[in-house]
Amino acid sequence: MTAEEQGWEPRTISLLAANLYAFLGVIPVFFITLTPFLVLHGLYALGDGLGWMTVHALLMVVVFIASVAVHEGLHVIGWMVFGNVPLSRIKFGIESATPHVSTSVPMRAGAYRISVALPGLVLGVLPTAVSWLLGSGALVLFGSLMLITALGDLMILWLIRDVPAGRLVLDHPSEAGCLVQCSN
Repeated sequence: MTAEEQGWEPRTISLLAANLYAFLGVIPVFFITLTPFLVLHGLYALGDGLGWMTVHALLMVVVFIASVAVHEGLHVIGWMVFGNVPLSRIKFGIESATPHVSTSVPMRAGAYRISVALPGLVLGVLPTAVSWLLGSGALVLFGSLMLITALGDLMILWLIRDVPAGRLVLDHPSEAGCLVQCSN
C-alpha cells in the first residue's frame, strides 16, 4: 500500500538532488555571508581567516566531519525536545554519501520545522552573525560552509511551507523531506 493510499502525501526530494541543489547554492550563500563581512571588516580579515584555515587544514577537516555529526545531532535534539520523539525511535545512516537521521514517529509540522532548521541556525547563522561582529574570517567561512550543508534542510522547509503547524508529518526514511498527513 502506498503512502497516498494510507493518507500521507509525500513532500520529498532525493538526497542526490538535495546535494546537487546545495552545490548550486554555494555562490549565493558565500555572497550573502561574505558581503556584509567584507563591508564591515575588509578583505584582509577574510584573507587572515583563510590563511589560518589553510595552516590548520587537518584540524579543519576534523572540525568539518565533527560538524556534520553535530548537524545531524541537532536534528535529533529537535525531534526529541520539540517532537517528543524517543531516542530509541531515531535511526542513523548514510544514503547517497550523505549522513542523515530519520524517525518513524509522526510529529506536528511546527516541531518538524524547528528540528529541520536547528542545524542551519546553530552552526550556520549564529557563527556567521558572530563573525560579522568580531571580524573573524575563519568563523565567517565556517558559518558559510555550515549554511551550505544546511541547504538541503532549507529545501525541506520550502517543500512544507504551506503545511499548517498542527498537521502531522512523518519523516521520510530514505529521502530528504517528509510525508504529510492528508486533511480530512
